[in-house]
Amino acid sequence: LQTVSGTEKLKQDIHAWLTEAYQIDRFHPKYGSLMTSYIGQPMNVDSVFAIQVEVARVLSNLQSYQKQMYQQDPTLYSPDELLDYVDDISTVFDQDRLRIGITFRTATGYTAYTETVVS
Repeated sequence: LQTVSGTEKLKQDIHAWLTEAYQIDRFHPKYGSLMTSYIGQPMNVDSVFAIQVEVARVLSNLQSYQKQMYQQDPTLYSPDELLDYVDDISTVFDQDRLRIGITFRTATGYTAYTETVVS
């Protein structure tokens, strides 16, 4: 077990926000996602679009949360831990698993990719 920082911490934060159930934390009602509700459902163009919209919503909530926390205490985040822009969201279904790929930029302009599996 070790502490992560920089872009790796941001990847970990993205993973947590996407895999935790929406509104599971009463102190942070916008935390989490509805991703698990898509597992086992028939997939078509509309459902893939809905998943991408949900991912965008979650990432927007993460950005808002980071901004709020950073304004309160700038020492909480390094620039590489701040989500600046989402370049691409991709989804792949494999029976009972949903693989979400996200290409993003940090506040330093660094471009990174992370993949999260929801099952």
